[in-house]
Order: sequence, then structure tokens, then C-alpha cells
Amino acid sequence: MQMKSILLGLSLVCNAWLGWQLYHLSSASLPDGPQSVPAAPQASAAQFKKSSTPASVTRAQQAFEQAHYEQALASLLQARQTHPDITKRYAQQWWQWIDTQLMQASQAQLFAQLALVQGYLRAEPQAVTAQRIEILIYQSLDQPDEALTRLLIAYRHNPHYAQWQTLVDTLLVPRLDELSQQQQWHELLTLAAPWYDEKPQMLPLLTHQVEAHLALLQPAEALFLIAQAAHTLRHHLETEALYQRAKALQQGVTHVPLRRLGSHFVLEARLAGTTIELMIDTGASVTSLTQQQFAALEQAVDYLDTRTVSTANGLASVEFYQSAQMQIGDQVRGPMQFAVMNEMRAGPGLLGMNFLRHFDFDIDQQNAVLILRPRSHN
Repeated sequence: MQMKSILLGLSLVCNAWLGWQLYHLSSASLPDGPQSVPAAPQASAAQFKKSSTPASVTRAQQAFEQAHYEQALASLLQARQTHPDITKRYAQQWWQWIDTQLMQASQAQLFAQLALVQGYLRAEPQAVTAQRIEILIYQSLDQPDEALTRLLIAYRHNPHYAQWQTLVDTLLVPRLDELSQQQQWHELLTLAAPWYDEKPQMLPLLTHQVEAHLALLQPAEALFLIAQAAHTLRHHLETEALYQRAKALQQGVTHVPLRRLGSHFVLEARLAGTTIELMIDTGASVTSLTQQQFAALEQAVDYLDTRTVSTANGLASVEFYQSAQMQIGDQVRGPMQFAVMNEMRAGPGLLGMNFLRHFDFDIDQQNAVLILRPRSHN
């Protein structure tokens, strides 16, 4: 009887051990959960071990993955007080993920992520990776000047951080080019001047400022900038060409680039707030615009009268108007009368003698340049 009890006990022990082994084998073969791509970075299993990861960090990570950024920030900052190193690691993962998603993010998502980053920066103002993401978010929100303001502040605090120079090349120089193309000279100078204080060896900062001063008819300021520049910048070919332009402007001489059109030359002029192309015609007494150019004028002009004039096709009635001024290169004259051609056609208008008579002028055909020297009585 005693032997049967012993054998029964051994049998129960063996069955229990086999059942435990089968349970663990089956558990290991099953997936942990649904296999889907997360919307945000998932922390590793090691990071989620209760023994090493605070509950507030776990809550922060889960909230971030669900795009509940306000909750994620609150939990992360709570954990930061006792576990600063762990929270920094998680924050770094967040910024890396946001960086990869900037191109796909909606405006609403970008604003929410900006609030998250700025909230973190209030607690960690020297976190350069967060500063970089803040700058990139502003750029993605089409706020380049705000992005560059933040970049300047960050650069001043930590000029040796390698990423700042990369952002200067990718954000600052294209913005200067854009403002130059848009002829927003005052905005360009406002942007470039503080940057030039920080990076006086940067050629585009010098040349863009000089060009802006020349466009604003400020040759003395342009020459002063060039004189104060480093030796290598002063003797750069681009700077030397700008120096010659500044000296000529100071002496009242203007060089206007020309475009060849068959045997004629075409230049750009500013009239009524609009850039138009005019073909030099010394045989025309009055400047003329095409109907397409006239329709595109951005500012109002005054109607004068309708006159009968002789054209290549005989006599025709032509409307005449007057604008406050016209600018070619850095030379401005006004008030400026002009006619509007009857025929509908594309292409340039005609630059007549009512503008050119104010100058002694030459056409440098070899270099395609119009040289204007104001007459002494102007």
C-alpha cells in the first residue's frame, strides 16, 4: 500500500513537470500581439522593464506613440526630476522620429509637435537636438525668418555644434537668394546684418548686403562694408565686381545688364511697381508698353489722353498714361509718360528717349551693358 502511494506521488510530479514544459513551449511560439507598424518610435523591451524604467517614462512613451503630446511632455518632465538620463534618451528618440516625419506631417501635427519641443526646451534650454528640431519645424511651417532667428540664437550659444553650419548652408543662403530675387532689400539687410557679425568670413553675407545697398542707392554703405571685410573676401572676384559698381554709382554712373534679342538689346525696368522688359529704341520719342504689360501693372497710373501717332502701319490712335517714376538699374526718373501699343502681342515694350534723354549713354555691345551717365542739369 505504501509502495502504491509512492508511485502515485511520483506520477503526479511527472505530469505536473511535463505540463509546465508544454505551457512554456506553446507560449514561446505565439506572437506577442498584433504585427503593425507603429506611428511613433517604440521603446525596446529592455527599456520597459519595470526595474529600470519609471512608470512616468512608460506613460510618456505611450502617450507620444498615440500623439498625445501634451500628456507625453507632462509625464516626461515629471520623470526628469528623478531620472534625467533616461528622459534625455527618450527625448532624443522623439526628436529623431519627428525629424524623419517632417515632410509628411500636416500643419496641425507640426504645430502640436512644435508645442511639445518648446515645452521641453523650457525645461532643457540647452538641448541642441531639440533646438534643431524647433528650427526645422518652423521651416516646414513656411516661417523661414523665424527659423533663422532661432538658429541665430542657438548658434550664439553654441557656435561649435556641427549641425548649425549645415543649417546655415541649407536655410540662410537660400533665404538671402530669395529676398534678393524678390528685391526685398530692407528685409535682406535686417536678416543678414546680425549673421554677418557672427560669420564675417562668409562671402554670401557680404555680397548680398552690398547688392542690397547698391539697389537702395547707398554706395557709401556698400563701399564701407567692402573696406571692412577680410582680405580674402575683399579680393574675391565677386566682391571686386561689386566694388566697381559701387564706385561707379558713387560717381553717378550706372551699368545696366542687357539681353540680346536679334540685333536689338532688351533691359529690365521698374514701372508702377512691376518689372517689365523694354527694348532700347533711340528712334522712339516716348516709352511704350504692350497691352499685356499694361494689364500686368501692379500700381495705378494716370490716364492723360488719346493721341494720333504715326506707326509702322500708318496713323493710329494711342492712349497715353503717366506713372510717378520709372527705374532702370539704380537710376530713377519721373514723372514718366508712356504709350500703350494697340496690337496684342507678347514680348518687350520700347524704351524711348523720354527716359534716355536724361543721360549720356553708351551701349557696350561686347559685354552687353548699357552705361548711363546722368547729365549735369538733371
